[in-house]
Amino acid sequence: MQVYQSQEDHVYLVDMHTLGAAAFSTTATDGVTTLKSVLQDPSIPKAFFDARNDSDALYNLYSVYLRGVADVQLMELRTRTGSRRLLNGLARCLERYFTPARMIMEASEWNEAKQAGLRLFAPERDLYDLYAQGLTPSWKRRLDAEALRRVAVCQQQSYMPQGRHKVLAPSFM
Repeated sequence: MQVYQSQEDHVYLVDMHTLGAAAFSTTATDGVTTLKSVLQDPSIPKAFFDARNDSDALYNLYSVYLRGVADVQLMELRTRTGSRRLLNGLARCLERYFTPARMIMEASEWNEAKQAGLRLFAPERDLYDLYAQGLTPSWKRRLDAEALRRVAVCQQQSYMPQGRHKVLAPSFM
């Protein structure tokens, strides 16, 4: 799991296979905060690209109830021109956003190695910033409600993590 901590501009990698449940119960230096408490705190924003399967795994494997999710896939759908019937995957969104001209511009503005690492481990961050720019409060409320609905659906026994149903956009779009 990758965790981007914006206040310090750090990306952390959490090895779930090695740490298992301890990744969620180990406390921070304050003796109180755990990764589980952060993921379940609705006041701490978390950006996911299509949170459904991540939510399914976190809930069913570690009893983590995601809250405060901003789903970048839904945000892209809102800002897209043209058809909004189907959802775009992460690869398509990155392809549209990271054009060669944009990459050249960014390389001259930021340290190239740092940005490459951030994109590799947290591509949602750049997409989140891009898609959040045009959101009105009304759209933000709709997208937040849909992200919450997506997370809740994934926590049901009947959730199917694969299938054509996952490419359809929400009906309110």
